Amino acid sequence: MSQYVTPSNLELAKLVESLPLWAREYFEERAGILEYEANFPRPQAEELAWGEVQSLIDRHSPKPK
Repeated sequence: MSQYVTPSNLELAKLVESLPLWAREYFEERAGILEYEANFPRPQAEELAWGEVQSLIDRHSPKPK
């Protein structure tokens, strides 16, 4: 059983489940902060957190030469 809440958007849920553990933890942290501190509804907080995860992954991925 997962310690995480499954995103309500089924497509996003599949993407989030495929993340490495460090990225999944970052996603959950960002979604929680956006929901509780910024007062976004959970589905919107998850979408925004997904964008942040994607940006983080893009910044830290090796660039082709």
